[in-house]
Amino acid sequence: MVATLLRGPARLARNLLFSISDRETTLARRGFPETTVERRERLERIGAVFLLGYRTALAADRDVDDAKLQTGLDRVDADWRGWAYEGAGMALALRDRFRLFGRGRLPSFIDGPAAPHTYLVHVGAGWVAARLKLNLPKFLASLDPVLGWLAVDGFGFHQGYFHSARTVDGGREWLNLPADGYFRRAHDQGLGRSLFFVRSGDLGAITRGIAQFEANRHSDLFSGVGLAAAYAGGVSESELETLVAAAGEHRSAVAQGVVFAAKARTLAGHVPPACELACRVVCDGDPQACAEVADGALAASANDPTTPQRPRFEAWRSRIRDAMTESLNGSPGRGRLR
Repeated sequence: MVATLLRGPARLARNLLFSISDRETTLARRGFPETTVERRERLERIGAVFLLGYRTALAADRDVDDAKLQTGLDRVDADWRGWAYEGAGMALALRDRFRLFGRGRLPSFIDGPAAPHTYLVHVGAGWVAARLKLNLPKFLASLDPVLGWLAVDGFGFHQGYFHSARTVDGGREWLNLPADGYFRRAHDQGLGRSLFFVRSGDLGAITRGIAQFEANRHSDLFSGVGLAAAYAGGVSESELETLVAAAGEHRSAVAQGVVFAAKARTLAGHVPPACELACRVVCDGDPQACAEVADGALAASANDPTTPQRPRFEAWRSRIRDAMTESLNGSPGRGRLR
């Protein structure tokens, strides 16, 4: 009875304390460059859908089970649904941090109805680590040993998106990030994704910006850009070709990001034309073939030696890069991905 009486006030307090304004995800509020109306609307819609998923999961009572939450999120059009699940991932991770008793909601949600969007949900969970300045190693230990690194990617995206002056522009600082292990590399993969938004989808400006970072960060940054361009879309074939040319020796990193996007899209059961275009231009293949590269590389990485600097997640990414290098170089007898 007491729990029932407290539920309403607790929900109200939670929504007030952790609310995010619609304005926070507009290009104008963030100070990102002007762009075409179409591109601005696309980028801002992504933010709006993320907030819709976040608010839906944040406001749900404890007796709203995962299936009911899924029903609400699945009302979003398939092109955009992944971002709703990403927002829900952030909300559930946040709620779990403040639960007084019982098992958290995030694990059961990932294992259940969110399984087709597991990559995005892990990314969303990483936003909480950034917002609350959590101990990242401890937070990571609570997640899947492989996909949990996507939460650190989400952490990096958050820092780039909300603190671009310090992480992307002149400062290029590491904010609340462990200096050892793989954390900085995973962070930079998310930071690279954030560049797609921070530079308003201008791939030319993005590649020029990457050149300002230390050379040992370029590969991970390009990987994040490739993932964002393929998953978010809104870029033309010629722009993707420019990205490939500018990446140079890091083309396989761009391709690895595109492969991750293709895997996420195919797992969710819907592949938009933008992802098909990126797979064709960057990987010389189709989304299904790219997803199969991801699956094969993950399986092959199971027995790879791992270290704190090279966890299985990086072994997986490395195998994808190797596969794409071999394919794009047109090794005799191998052929293309198609």
